[in-house]
Amino acid sequence: MLRKKPSLFILVLTSLLLGMLTGLFFDEGAASLKVIGDAYIDLLQMPVVPYVVVSLMSVLAVLIHRHRSESSRAPQWLPERSGC
Repeated sequence: MLRKKPSLFILVLTSLLLGMLTGLFFDEGAASLKVIGDAYIDLLQMPVVPYVVVSLMSVLAVLIHRHRSESSRAPQWLPERSGC
């Protein structure tokens, strides 16, 4: 008989519940797992900063391009274009 795989939602809720129960009942015994949990959270947070920086740079480039195509004069805060 083929068993249906549990959905991702059920897996996440089950893991959350097991983590909470582990923390409640094995407080000091589960302290060694803190290193693994902290490393996992750090790995999840690592790609966030580059995504934000690239997003801001691309939006700024689009705004500069749009402004320069609409008017021949650049705003004061933009450097002058060199002749190419």
